[in-house]
Amino acid sequence: MEQNDVLDSQTTVGKKKVPGMVNTLAVFSYIGSGILALLFLWFLVAFESVLDTIDLEEAFSKFGEGEAALNIIRITIVILLVLNIGTIIGPAMMQKGKKVGFYIYAACNGIWVILMVLGGTPAGIVLGLISLLFIIGYATKLKHLG
Repeated sequence: MEQNDVLDSQTTVGKKKVPGMVNTLAVFSYIGSGILALLFLWFLVAFESVLDTIDLEEAFSKFGEGEAALNIIRITIVILLVLNIGTIIGPAMMQKGKKVGFYIYAACNGIWVILMVLGGTPAGIVLGLISLLFIIGYATKLKHLG
């Protein structure tokens, strides 16, 4: 490409032209969300063995006691896994020119942003801001999706 860069190029899907920025953001979304989804899936599967390596009372005291606390944590992991799957499905739909993909992505990633910011850790806030930038990036190309 001569004067155009990757972000300005367009991919034709049917009769619609999907901006290159959507494709670029989608690839990064697949990588980030895919890694997190695999991490959550691994944690869900390996949850029992991970419990043996940590001090349960200190780590999970804010969730309650005993099996109830463990169930809350399991449910939380499943919710986070579902959110991450939504942030993979959304970009895939946007790459096909479907606007509904943005709404799926924005809803799942928006909840993720809120959870990260509410967590209050510096890393969580940074991840939340990066996720918010992805939503904004996709939103700027929303008019090109049908």
